[in-house]
Amino acid sequence: MMFQTYDWKESMMTEYRATYAGGYHTQKTGLVHNVRDTVEFATSVLLLEKDIYREDAFLMLDKIVSLQDQDTNSKTFGLWSYYLEEDLSCMESPDYNWADFIGKNLSMILLKYNNKLPNVLRIKIEQAVSNVAACSIKRNVSLDYTNTFFVLFTMLFSGGMVPTYLMNVRYLHLDNTIWIYILPGLVSA
Repeated sequence: MMFQTYDWKESMMTEYRATYAGGYHTQKTGLVHNVRDTVEFATSVLLLEKDIYREDAFLMLDKIVSLQDQDTNSKTFGLWSYYLEEDLSCMESPDYNWADFIGKNLSMILLKYNNKLPNVLRIKIEQAVSNVAACSIKRNVSLDYTNTFFVLFTMLFSGGMVPTYLMNVRYLHLDNTIWIYILPGLVSA
């Protein structure tokens, strides 16, 4: 039952959303065609080399690429809505992470499956990935954005940094000596 949630007419995966459960991007309920599930399924088919479904994967990818906002003057340029049935302008707040999620899969397809894609589809996917990159650059996320904070914080302050400092300065008295640079590198966990 591989395609139990696949709509052959639309070339997209479907899901049933029983109720609106809150959230801040979509209020869609009922039977919907899920953009992310579709691109992930197409990616899986191609990367697992399920050749009997290859043409279906190409149709799915062509559909997904066509749903991207490709108007360079639009505020939502490079984005996709969650569902085929939902226009980006109708979403409560367009999800800029969505472009990254979809773009990741499209990039993986280009990286791993590039030579086997039909030329026209490959060009469309390359343009979609380029649009995602432009969308991400335009987004200009500030440091108070949660994901950015965690990446930056863990990059600057690794686990064990404070105990290592205390051991080197308080107990080994290595501050203001050349040994502060040499000894910690000699002893690793």
